[in-house]
Amino acid sequence: MILPVLYLIIQGIYIAAQSPVGTWITLDDKRNVEIALVEMYEEEGQLFGKVRQLLPDALTRTCVRCPGEMKGKPLEGIILIRDLINKNERWSGGKFLDPKSGREYDCSVWLEDDNTLKIRASFGFSLLGRTQTWRRKR
Repeated sequence: MILPVLYLIIQGIYIAAQSPVGTWITLDDKRNVEIALVEMYEEEGQLFGKVRQLLPDALTRTCVRCPGEMKGKPLEGIILIRDLINKNERWSGGKFLDPKSGREYDCSVWLEDDNTLKIRASFGFSLLGRTQTWRRKR
């Protein structure tokens, strides 16, 4: 009786460890510097990513080109990733807001390993886009 219960506990810990939920360090891959802390969280079965803190090397601090009520707002607190749905260990079907351009892109997210998150933002087709790598904050 103890072995099945222990198995379920270990399996639950393993599944939780593979979740994108948590705080991630975003990187400016052109300058190779850390720029923000983004909290990935799940709400009503969907995944979201909110800027919690801008780091000293962040060049963009406000959403100058963002549409509507987000225009000119500080990036801290803005939801960059929204409405992703889990589809076999890959979250997709949502949007990614690029704060530099103010444009929204189709988005998918997956874990490369427990501490590496891949974010693919594309325009229309997955081939027309780019992938960012974020590191889990410890």
